Amino acid sequence: MKYRLIRAVKATLAVALLSSLAPTANSADLPPSPRLSDLDHFLCYPVKSGSQLYTPDIQQVTVRDQFLPINLGIKVNEPDMLCNPVTKTIKGKLPTPRERPGLHLFCYDITHQASAVYGFKYDNQFQEAATAKADPMKQLCLPSHKQKRKNEEGFPALPPKLPLLSGLSHFTCYPVRPDMIFNKKNIKLEDQFKEYTVDVTGPVRLCNPAKKRVTFRPPNPGQPNPPRKSYNWVTPTLHLVCYRITSKAAAPGARTRVHNQFDGRPRAPGTWRTATPGAPTELCLPSYKQKT
Repeated sequence: MKYRLIRAVKATLAVALLSSLAPTANSADLPPSPRLSDLDHFLCYPVKSGSQLYTPDIQQVTVRDQFLPINLGIKVNEPDMLCNPVTKTIKGKLPTPRERPGLHLFCYDITHQASAVYGFKYDNQFQEAATAKADPMKQLCLPSHKQKRKNEEGFPALPPKLPLLSGLSHFTCYPVRPDMIFNKKNIKLEDQFKEYTVDVTGPVRLCNPAKKRVTFRPPNPGQPNPPRKSYNWVTPTLHLVCYRITSKAAAPGARTRVHNQFDGRPRAPGTWRTATPGAPTELCLPSYKQKT
């Protein structure tokens, strides 16, 4: 009896060991868990545009994100913000570097008919299990290429190869009202323009990764199926929570030009939109977010 029990226990352990070593169904198809480092920090500047909006013949733009259950039609207005990937340094901690320095966000003011307010919970390097309310959407941010003017020399020549804009999501951005007190932080930032020492004073904006669809006016009036192009999100579970910053730094004084799906043609820099950034006003942190 004793030996039978020992053999049964050994057999059970062997089956358990083999089961633990065997791959689970479809495990090879599961994507890796996203890390906050898969999305850069961004330093955002208000901009004044120096050129008119260049677009193909766009008839309609719709967006969809975690808050919007269906595609929402929007009107795209003038740009109001440029966001550079930025290296962030908190005293006593290792710097958070820029991983994709060639991919920027260029944000446009938008108008639409939606009026809902959303509650959400978020986590990032500054806050854990924080809650806030998001008011109706105000901006659409597009992945963009950007060049900085070299003083009186003009803009540099384009590199032979530009980074793929498909490597960064579009974002729909909402003003936020935080539910809790934020403790001010003093940090250092460095982007393509310059270095800054800033005070971070609290969250002001939430940007959700978004799907965007553009419908073009058909070349022939009355065409039943106008051409369309869709843009998927790249990191659907990684959001940006943007914090108001203050500093004594002046505007960088750098004339820039920007290319994205709304502005300019990739290899024709004369069609890129020109813009002048003011002093930086927001720092956006990659964040996890849940709708409440």
